[in-house]
Amino acid sequence: AELCVVGDADQSIYGFRGATIRNIMQFEEDYPDATTILLEQNYRSTQNILSAANAVISLNEARKEKNLWSDAGSGAKLTGFVAENEHHEAEFVRDELFRLQREGLTNFGDTAVFYRTNAQSRVFEEVFMRATIPYKVVGGVRFYERKEVKDLLAYLRVIVNPDDEVSMRRVINTPKRGIGDRAIDNIDDLAKREGIGFWSALNRASEAGLTPKTSASISQFVAMISALRVLVEAKRPPSTIAAAALEQSGLLDELRDSHDPQDEVRIENLEELVAVAEEYQEREVDEGEEISLAGFLEDVALVADADEIPEGEDHGGVVTLMTLHTAKGLEFPTVFLTG
Repeated sequence: AELCVVGDADQSIYGFRGATIRNIMQFEEDYPDATTILLEQNYRSTQNILSAANAVISLNEARKEKNLWSDAGSGAKLTGFVAENEHHEAEFVRDELFRLQREGLTNFGDTAVFYRTNAQSRVFEEVFMRATIPYKVVGGVRFYERKEVKDLLAYLRVIVNPDDEVSMRRVINTPKRGIGDRAIDNIDDLAKREGIGFWSALNRASEAGLTPKTSASISQFVAMISALRVLVEAKRPPSTIAAAALEQSGLLDELRDSHDPQDEVRIENLEELVAVAEEYQEREVDEGEEISLAGFLEDVALVADADEIPEGEDHGGVVTLMTLHTAKGLEFPTVFLTG
């Protein structure tokens, strides 16, 4: 019998599927007479890119030695930039995009921005939207359209204004707390009968003909929202209120208790939204403006509701945002490797 296996000791993106360097390292021990053929010629990249990649990957301790090369020429030199923080980095990418386009070296449609995790797209989305740079998120959803982000923003809107009925209906049973459609119908009936709003009816849930268990769940929900509203009245920072809402609502606990790997990504997105609040606070302080949760929500709305610039010849296409994992196998003339 003959056996042929193929592998790349320098790639690890499929670790979540059980891939490990040991599969390659152990193979030669299990089959000492095996012949190893190194495929070192690269047909996609220029030598400058390959030399940089070789230098970086050579620092790995557990790897099979190889040296990639190309006959495609040296190519353009790589540009390295050390940013102070993620916002500074995104602003640098923005400025470089405009410079490269202005000098006729590339256009938006030929450009990609890579990052490690989906949560890292947020700062690029905000900076690009403010600069009217068209973009698309590949293999993911725009930051402010992600369910968990929408859920937390809905909680914050309810905390600012409990009469925001759309947001209230979104969060009342998120995460699940035993307040189903039938209970909501009963609350609606009470509101119509008494001529009061939805929030007022929730405060009088004991009059809605609900089961004791459901009535207790609504009372606990109302108490939680009321307690979080105290933080607004005390003029606590939006990031503090957002963090408290995450904990007290049960949103974080539900994700932490999950065994779904994607829920770790959702936690990162929620933490990123808290970071957005911190950025808002720093910006407002620098500008001498008053900080408030309502002000933060207005600031987010300006970004989240920004009209997407349509793709077309006048815009030179759109910049592609994606994780490194999603980018495997793709090619772009201009790439920003961030994070």
